[in-house]
Amino acid sequence: MARQRFSLNACGSSRGGYVARAHKLYMAQRHEQTKLVIKQIMAPRYFVRCWGKLLQITEIEAARLKPTGAVVVK
Repeated sequence: MARQRFSLNACGSSRGGYVARAHKLYMAQRHEQTKLVIKQIMAPRYFVRCWGKLLQITEIEAARLKPTGAVVVK
């Protein structure tokens, strides 16, 4: 018997718990993906002011320049 296809977005069905469990698994996976995206967005970004503009630099460069006080964290 071939496996029947179903929508992972479906919350319930006449088949009972199978679709509900699949939906919970799908939602858990989406939650993990969203947490990764938010973590990337919320990570501190480091800038240095050059000729009146802010230029983004890496965390390693920021650690080296921090004693000079020229690093801006956003």
